[in-house]
Amino acid sequence: ALLDLRFLNEKSAGESGFLKADGLQFKLGNGNPVRFWAVNCGGGIVDQSRAQVDYLAARLAKVGVNMVRVHSAVFEKGGDPAKVNKGYLDNLYYFVMALKKQGIYTKLSFYFPVWFDIKPNYGIEGYDNAKNKKPFALLYFDARMQEIYKSWARELLTANNPYTNLSFAKD
Repeated sequence: ALLDLRFLNEKSAGESGFLKADGLQFKLGNGNPVRFWAVNCGGGIVDQSRAQVDYLAARLAKVGVNMVRVHSAVFEKGGDPAKVNKGYLDNLYYFVMALKKQGIYTKLSFYFPVWFDIKPNYGIEGYDNAKNKKPFALLYFDARMQEIYKSWARELLTANNPYTNLSFAKD
């Protein structure tokens, strides 16, 4: 190929340890400075077939991408809002592993109020007669919304990724 920037990425993201902030600069685990060329993706990208995910990860690395922000809802729709969607979580585990193998870091972004319509059975007071059921800023002061968010974060960060044998917190 005329353009192949894969060599710029680590063989595997995080191979020399955790990223570190040093003032206004990021450094790899080995202390080498790093800059990020990042893209954003949503849940539909994460939910692609394994072959499509593998192709995408290789293609992104080839054009110089070394970080992906995954911006999507993680909760199980229709049931307990504090529960993470297990099917999506498995796809996310695979997606992160495929990116990692191409030297691409992942940033998880799993809360955006537009994804979350408050239902009466969620245990969040004051939304019964509201027209807008999106919890903008509710995360900052409502104990139940904080509990829901923490449940998502706990599951995402502590459960073991079956494809890497590490939790996201340790990866």
